[in-house]
Amino acid sequence: MKHNNNSKPITRKELREELGEFTDQVLLPALDKLIDFKLEQKLEEKLEQKLEEKLEAKMTRFPDKAYLTDKLADLAVEIYQRLERRLAKEKDFKIKVTEILKRHQLASQEEIKYLEDLI
Repeated sequence: MKHNNNSKPITRKELREELGEFTDQVLLPALDKLIDFKLEQKLEEKLEQKLEEKLEAKMTRFPDKAYLTDKLADLAVEIYQRLERRLAKEKDFKIKVTEILKRHQLASQEEIKYLEDLI
């Protein structure tokens, strides 16, 4: 920027040139830096927000320890009940078979006694 040390008045043309130079050399670079800084800041905020949202979505998909413990306990009870039902059916079947063998005298007393002991 040129300095007019004369005390003569500055013309519009000179003023425009001086302001143009000042704008090109000082204002525009400062605005560019400010805009870049603000954009960077906004982008970082958006990126952090998106990452947090994705992480939150991933975390909610996985069950927590208490849920898993409860679910496993429920399944263990269900398995135990199924086994009990199956064993009861099996026992009923064995009793029925020995009764049929006794009634129709298809096995000796020793064999029937042996089968009853297995029940």
